[in-house]
Amino acid sequence: MAGHLVNRITYTDGFKDGPYREWYKDGTLRAEGIMRMGFVSGEFKRWHPNGILAKRMINSADGRTPLAEYEWDEEGRPTRAWENTSSQG
Repeated sequence: MAGHLVNRITYTDGFKDGPYREWYKDGTLRAEGIMRMGFVSGEFKRWHPNGILAKRMINSADGRTPLAEYEWDEEGRPTRAWENTSSQG
C-alpha cells in the first residue's frame, strides 16, 4: 500500500537507537518504545491489529536487563505476567 507509513525507527551505527514506532497497514499502532543500541530501553508496547494491547515489556535503561513482561489476548484478557525478582534493575 503506497503512501502509508509502517515504521519510524532511528539508527546509530547500524543499531536501533531512539524512538521506535511501527504501524499496521491500516494505520493502527503496532509497537512503540525506545531503543538503546539495539535493546529495548524502559517500556515497550505491542498491540494486536484490533488496537488491544498485546504486550508490555519493561527493561532497564540500558536495555540489557528485562524487568517485567505482560501479555494479553485479542480481547484484552491477561495471558502472561512475569517480573524479574532477582534484578536490581
